[in-house]
Amino acid sequence: MLAALAPFVLLTLTLAPAGQDWKQKPYVDWNLEDTISLLNDSPWARTKDRIIMINPWRAYRASYVIRLHSARPVKLALAKAAQFFPERNLLNVSPFDLSKAEAFIESITFGDFIVVSISVAPYRLLGSLRDTSLEDLKKVTSLSIGDTRLPLLHYLPPRQTSTREALFFFERPSSAVSKSDQLRFSTEFEGRRRVKLQHRFKFKEMDFEGRLEF
Repeated sequence: MLAALAPFVLLTLTLAPAGQDWKQKPYVDWNLEDTISLLNDSPWARTKDRIIMINPWRAYRASYVIRLHSARPVKLALAKAAQFFPERNLLNVSPFDLSKAEAFIESITFGDFIVVSISVAPYRLLGSLRDTSLEDLKKVTSLSIGDTRLPLLHYLPPRQTSTREALFFFERPSSAVSKSDQLRFSTEFEGRRRVKLQHRFKFKEMDFEGRLEF
């Protein structure tokens, strides 16, 4: 199932930023721009630009996307993305039927995990995340709610997911959380230079269809 979602991850990185009109619509009415916006720049996703210096005379910009991969709105956006590219039949639903695509996406459950993903094009810019171990990541990676640091329990490098994105699996808290809280994610890795990525996901902005989604 993860392999089927791969093209959307890379596609969204290549398109221009959009607004957040998806907030005013039910997801069945999202257009392509709405879908891109939710996957790249929304309460559940943020694009982080980094300038990578190769030498004193050469540099380039890398756009890393950090997503709450386990959030239902992200999964629904992936289902909508399939609607705009039916010729690829990436969800193995032909002819395309949004209800079937939604059912497929909803069947991808992460259980007791909060899953954070990092993607970038080209994926070689993930550097050491392509081969690092869980134990090494635990030293430099964290996801916290308030003063509580959630354990990093599992890691799938991009070469194993077939989506060419890194997936971090954290323990989901068993107790209720306050909407005044935030999820604070941080990690770092070696590329051509050391890259540090951080983002705060704000619970007060993560309401979707009347529920806090993450």
